[in-house]
Amino acid sequence: MASTENYELLLGKINTFTRKYYFNNFLRGLIFLGAGLFSAYVVITLSEYFGNFSILLRTILFYFFILFNTVLVCWLVLPSLLAWLKLGKTLTHDEAAEIIGRHFNDVHDKLLNTLQLKKLAAEDESHRALIEASIDQKIEALKPVSFPSAINLKENTKYLKWALGPLGVIIIIALAAPSVLTESTKRLIRHNEYFVPAAPFRFIVLNKTLSVVQGSDLKLDLKLEGDKLPADVYVETGENTFKLDKDNISRFHYQFSNLQQNTRFKFSGNGFSSAVYEIKVNQKPALLHFDVDLNYPAYLHKKMKGC
Repeated sequence: MASTENYELLLGKINTFTRKYYFNNFLRGLIFLGAGLFSAYVVITLSEYFGNFSILLRTILFYFFILFNTVLVCWLVLPSLLAWLKLGKTLTHDEAAEIIGRHFNDVHDKLLNTLQLKKLAAEDESHRALIEASIDQKIEALKPVSFPSAINLKENTKYLKWALGPLGVIIIIALAAPSVLTESTKRLIRHNEYFVPAAPFRFIVLNKTLSVVQGSDLKLDLKLEGDKLPADVYVETGENTFKLDKDNISRFHYQFSNLQQNTRFKFSGNGFSSAVYEIKVNQKPALLHFDVDLNYPAYLHKKMKGC
């Protein structure tokens, strides 16, 4: 019984080492996951902010970021986490003994030999007592050794620089120019939407309403506000582009003639475009039916009637 208890204690120490081994790998995986996630975020958001990419490219970057981090989680974090929680495949006792032996040179042969002798004792009935005695002797020699001490969790701090570096860049940008992160992140999350490139000026439509009756004209009044105003402004309707008439440095107008249907348009100037506007064209009112009440003067002695 004593021999069995000693051996169970030995296996308990190996199991404790194994759990600490996977917990250490889990912590290290989290650090490298953070390094990959923060680095990818910095590169992608800065590229999008200064590149102002198309919908297709933003969509590719968005799903690449998700896929990249999913792979990192499945590779660096999930296996160790499951093994630490005893939900996945873990080291065998022999494999754990090999790792322990690399940290304690004088333990390697004794520990591995003890495990092998235990298997031999189960197979060799005639020499079991002798083998058990040898096992007990080796276990006694191994008792002072703390197997979990082979794992130093503090060593993971040397890897923190890989995660703290890009995280520091994110914090600096967030404090100095938060719009760099917020704007590019918004465009990446809403990757299937079109975003107008930020211009150094604004297009302001002065018309109170963009609604006319079919066949009517509409004079479009435009005002520009900003530091660097374009010399010319154009209006784009479908495949057609027309130059606006210039009233002064910041005021322009354009005449839409004989409008027959809803018309979508946008302005452009110096390579920048406005949002898309739409002129609503309403059908002409038509008189389809009417009623008339005839009210005769009293001297005609006729009753009022409807027609």
